Amino acid sequence: MAGTQDKNTPLADSVAVVKAARRTQRRQLLAIDCGHLGAQEKLTETFFAEGYVRAISRFLAGGKA
Repeated sequence: MAGTQDKNTPLADSVAVVKAARRTQRRQLLAIDCGHLGAQEKLTETFFAEGYVRAISRFLAGGKA
């Protein structure tokens, strides 16, 4: 997950990491309209960070984040 407005870790850096993955490495990038460390708050629906946890769980289960 990467914040589109993150000044500390620019989105371009995250994109580069995903593109540099070897075939045996499974990487996805979920860009979120937020700043540094803002994804948990941005993906809060009813409970704190529930959307964040759901996205990570889907990725770990083999689906799209």
